[in-house]
Amino acid sequence: MSIYGYMSKEDERTRKAMHGLGAEEEKIYVDDGGTAAYGEMLAKLERGDVLAIKSLGALGKNYDGILHEWAYITQVKGADIVVLEGGHNLVALDLIMQRIANHIAEK
Repeated sequence: MSIYGYMSKEDERTRKAMHGLGAEEEKIYVDDGGTAAYGEMLAKLERGDVLAIKSLGALGKNYDGILHEWAYITQVKGADIVVLEGGHNLVALDLIMQRIANHIAEK
């Protein structure tokens, strides 16, 4: 199991929090204004890994984008997601996101 971090922009406080979770420096990816860092991180993410993000907004710019990325990371890649800010109940949030993704998949 590896712990990865992803930030849409550099934030020292978030970087320190990711280190606190056990993410090594070379496994923290920062977007450079495009999607290259995100794609590179996704390619390395494996089943059982953990992805730490600052907020849900790191996964997309809108609801559909966030939903799609959450489902891809948790269901296809088999990784867990830790949201560092926002006070989300992650167990409940994961169940809700999975139900929504399953509903969309059935259509």
